[in-house]
Amino acid sequence: MMRSGLFLLALWISCLAFADIGAGGISGRWLQLDDDDGLPSSVIEIRRVGNLLTGRIVELYLPPGMAPPLCTACNGKLHGQAILGLQVLEVRDAGRDRWEGEILDPENGKTYQSKLELRDSKTLDVRGYIGVPLFGRTQRWRRMSD
Repeated sequence: MMRSGLFLLALWISCLAFADIGAGGISGRWLQLDDDDGLPSSVIEIRRVGNLLTGRIVELYLPPGMAPPLCTACNGKLHGQAILGLQVLEVRDAGRDRWEGEILDPENGKTYQSKLELRDSKTLDVRGYIGVPLFGRTQRWRRMSD
Protein backbone atom coordinates (compact mmCIF):
# COMPACT_ATOMS: atom_id res chain seq x y z
CA MET A 1 0.00 0.00 0.00
CA MET A 2 2.80 2.41 0.92
CA ARG A 3 4.69 1.66 -2.33
CA SER A 4 1.64 2.37 -4.50
CA GLY A 5 1.05 5.63 -2.63
CA LEU A 6 4.65 6.71 -3.20
CA PHE A 7 4.42 5.70 -6.85
CA LEU A 8 1.27 7.78 -7.34
CA LEU A 9 2.89 10.75 -5.59
CA ALA A 10 5.99 10.49 -7.80
CA LEU A 11 3.80 10.20 -10.91
CA TRP A 12 1.78 13.26 -9.90
CA ILE A 13 4.93 15.32 -9.23
CA SER A 14 6.46 14.33 -12.58
CA CYS A 15 3.23 15.29 -14.39
CA LEU A 16 3.33 18.72 -12.75
CA ALA A 17 6.97 19.15 -13.72
CA PHE A 18 6.30 18.29 -17.37
CA ALA A 19 3.23 20.54 -17.50
CA ASP A 20 5.31 23.44 -16.21
CA ILE A 21 8.04 22.80 -18.79
CA GLY A 22 5.47 22.92 -21.59
CA ALA A 23 3.84 26.10 -20.31
CA GLY A 24 7.23 27.69 -19.69
CA GLY A 25 8.04 27.10 -23.32
CA ILE A 26 6.44 30.42 -24.22
CA SER A 27 7.39 32.42 -21.13
CA GLY A 28 9.56 35.36 -22.06
CA ARG A 29 9.57 38.33 -24.41
CA TRP A 30 8.12 38.11 -27.92
CA LEU A 31 8.44 40.58 -30.80
CA GLN A 32 5.17 41.33 -32.59
CA LEU A 33 5.44 42.56 -36.17
CA ASP A 34 2.97 44.92 -37.83
CA ASP A 35 0.55 43.08 -40.14
CA ASP A 36 0.79 45.77 -42.83
CA ASP A 37 4.48 46.66 -43.12
CA GLY A 38 6.18 43.81 -41.22
CA LEU A 39 8.09 46.22 -38.98
CA PRO A 40 8.32 45.68 -35.21
CA SER A 41 5.27 47.09 -33.44
CA SER A 42 5.51 45.85 -29.85
CA VAL A 43 7.06 43.44 -27.40
CA ILE A 44 4.78 41.13 -25.43
CA GLU A 45 6.06 39.58 -22.22
CA ILE A 46 4.43 36.25 -21.36
CA ARG A 47 4.51 35.09 -17.74
CA ARG A 48 2.94 32.34 -15.67
CA VAL A 49 0.28 33.57 -13.24
CA GLY A 50 -1.09 30.58 -11.32
CA ASN A 51 -2.34 28.07 -13.86
CA LEU A 52 -2.55 30.69 -16.64
CA LEU A 53 -0.06 32.38 -18.91
CA THR A 54 -0.63 36.09 -19.40
CA GLY A 55 0.91 38.50 -21.87
CA ARG A 56 1.46 42.24 -21.41
CA ILE A 57 2.72 44.85 -23.84
CA VAL A 58 6.06 45.91 -22.34
CA GLU A 59 7.48 47.89 -25.25
CA LEU A 60 6.02 49.85 -28.17
CA TYR A 61 7.84 50.89 -31.33
CA LEU A 62 6.45 54.36 -32.00
CA PRO A 63 7.47 57.06 -34.44
CA PRO A 64 9.67 59.73 -32.82
CA GLY A 65 7.62 62.28 -30.90
CA MET A 66 4.44 60.17 -30.83
CA ALA A 67 2.77 60.03 -27.43
CA PRO A 68 2.17 56.55 -25.98
CA PRO A 69 -1.33 55.56 -27.15
CA LEU A 70 -4.34 54.83 -24.97
CA CYS A 71 -6.84 52.05 -25.52
CA THR A 72 -9.64 54.37 -26.64
CA ALA A 73 -11.46 51.54 -28.48
CA CYS A 74 -11.54 49.33 -25.36
CA ASN A 75 -14.68 49.05 -23.25
CA GLY A 76 -15.22 49.04 -19.50
CA LYS A 77 -12.28 49.34 -17.14
CA LEU A 78 -9.78 49.09 -20.03
CA HIS A 79 -11.15 52.18 -21.81
CA GLY A 80 -8.57 54.95 -21.83
CA GLN A 81 -5.82 52.84 -20.25
CA ALA A 82 -2.30 53.08 -21.59
CA ILE A 83 -1.54 50.38 -24.16
CA LEU A 84 1.97 50.11 -22.72
CA GLY A 85 1.59 47.70 -19.80
CA LEU A 86 -1.83 46.46 -20.94
CA GLN A 87 -2.55 42.74 -20.52
CA VAL A 88 -3.56 41.47 -23.96
CA LEU A 89 -3.24 37.69 -23.59
CA GLU A 90 -4.55 35.03 -21.22
CA VAL A 91 -4.14 31.35 -22.16
CA ARG A 92 -4.15 27.84 -20.68
CA ASP A 93 -2.17 24.78 -21.69
CA ALA A 94 -3.98 22.83 -24.44
CA GLY A 95 -1.45 20.07 -25.09
CA ARG A 96 2.10 19.80 -26.26
CA ASP A 97 3.34 23.22 -27.42
CA ARG A 98 -0.23 24.53 -27.70
CA TRP A 99 -2.24 27.01 -25.63
CA GLU A 100 -5.80 28.36 -25.85
CA GLY A 101 -7.52 31.38 -24.35
CA GLU A 102 -8.24 34.98 -25.26
CA ILE A 103 -6.36 37.84 -26.87
CA LEU A 104 -7.19 41.55 -26.91
CA ASP A 105 -6.56 43.69 -29.97
CA PRO A 106 -6.00 47.17 -28.49
CA GLU A 107 -6.43 48.80 -31.90
CA ASN A 108 -10.12 47.88 -32.08
CA GLY A 109 -10.76 47.03 -28.42
CA LYS A 110 -12.11 43.58 -29.25
CA THR A 111 -11.28 40.35 -27.45
CA TYR A 112 -10.92 37.20 -29.53
CA GLN A 113 -10.54 33.54 -28.79
CA SER A 114 -6.95 32.53 -29.36
CA LYS A 115 -4.79 29.53 -30.13
CA LEU A 116 -1.04 29.63 -29.74
CA GLU A 117 1.39 27.12 -31.15
CA LEU A 118 5.12 27.02 -30.55
CA ARG A 119 6.59 26.30 -34.00
CA ASP A 120 10.16 26.11 -32.72
CA SER A 121 12.04 27.63 -29.79
CA LYS A 122 12.02 31.09 -31.44
CA THR A 123 8.67 31.17 -33.28
CA LEU A 124 5.16 31.39 -31.84
CA ASP A 125 2.05 31.36 -34.03
CA VAL A 126 -0.74 33.39 -32.44
CA ARG A 127 -4.21 33.00 -33.96
CA GLY A 128 -7.13 35.21 -32.96
CA TYR A 129 -10.63 34.25 -34.09
CA ILE A 130 -14.36 34.45 -33.45
CA GLY A 131 -16.27 31.19 -33.25
CA VAL A 132 -14.07 28.80 -35.22
CA PRO A 133 -10.32 29.11 -35.87
CA LEU A 134 -10.92 28.88 -39.63
CA PHE A 135 -12.24 32.46 -39.53
CA GLY A 136 -9.35 34.27 -37.95
CA ARG A 137 -5.94 35.80 -38.37
CA THR A 138 -2.53 34.43 -37.44
CA GLN A 139 0.51 36.45 -36.44
CA ARG A 140 3.95 34.97 -36.11
CA TRP A 141 5.79 36.30 -33.05
CA ARG A 142 9.57 36.04 -32.68
CA ARG A 143 11.26 35.26 -29.38
CA MET A 144 13.60 37.99 -28.20
CA SER A 145 16.89 37.02 -26.62
CA ASP A 146 17.32 38.05 -22.99
